[in-house]
Amino acid sequence: MKLEFLLEIGCEEIPTTFLHSMILKLEQGITDMLRNNAIGIENSYHFCTPRRLVIHLKGLEEKQPARQETITGPPYKIAFDEDGKPSQATRGFAGKNNCDVSALTKINTAKGFYIGFKRSIAGNTCKSILLKELNGIINKLELPKGMRWESSRFQFVRPIRWILCLLEGEVLPIDIAGVKASNFTFGHRILCKNTKTIVNNFSEYNKWLRSNFVEINPEIRKQKIEDQLNMESKSIDGYLINDPELMDTVMNLVENPIVITGSFDKAFLNLPSEILITVMREHQKYFSVEDKDGKLLPNFLAVADSEGQYCDQIRIGHERVLKA
Repeated sequence: MKLEFLLEIGCEEIPTTFLHSMILKLEQGITDMLRNNAIGIENSYHFCTPRRLVIHLKGLEEKQPARQETITGPPYKIAFDEDGKPSQATRGFAGKNNCDVSALTKINTAKGFYIGFKRSIAGNTCKSILLKELNGIINKLELPKGMRWESSRFQFVRPIRWILCLLEGEVLPIDIAGVKASNFTFGHRILCKNTKTIVNNFSEYNKWLRSNFVEINPEIRKQKIEDQLNMESKSIDGYLINDPELMDTVMNLVENPIVITGSFDKAFLNLPSEILITVMREHQKYFSVEDKDGKLLPNFLAVADSEGQYCDQIRIGHERVLKA
């Protein structure tokens, strides 16, 4: 039987500069540990938002394969007496290992021939390995910068608020910094007021989050932002000034991206366009728009973590900040 594993670490907002490297290290730590323990993995996925680190593994082996172990006893030259009967050393070795003397064989080793036997060792289950190793992987996760917020002095990039941890729908009862794993997750903090629900697998998890204003896949968020940026640029007869670095930042600032078009006083266009673009980019994370002749328009495009009904209110707030 192949198993599915789902881990979500829910945190306070993680800085965008930390998010990508952290989720990659978390995924690598877990997958390397499982493979080192002879647990096969068919597919490995990672996702992240400002509030959550998500690992999804498919096709996990249920347990390690059984293995053969060689047990050696006394050197072969003293294993039998002159009459060919098992020596006291051989009989003692057999008794100590609950093995019949007749099952002992001559075994060639780097140090010479010994008497011994081979036995089959049952593999550990995937569940037992995860329960033993997961805490250590998370505890030892290399952090760009850590915080301590509770009595155990556990350190993480931001305080952990919930942990979802499932193996084939069963909760793995890990405990990190006093937070016990469960089978529930949370929707968008504002748009659905942090609603909580129980999930049993990744499909349920992902479907419920999308219906509650959370897109965990950064690439899907990025595509949504790009589509909206282009659409909003066209709506004001402009052309988006592409900024890949800014895109990588804003797509990890939101769980439910929406692009809002704002404007500023045309008098600011008397300033060099490079200054305006830099100020809007660095201080407010705004994208700039130019006309067909390459001249800066008195508009900006802001990426918000919201939905359409709040656009006007958000736009007014952005324009007020820019004026100040």
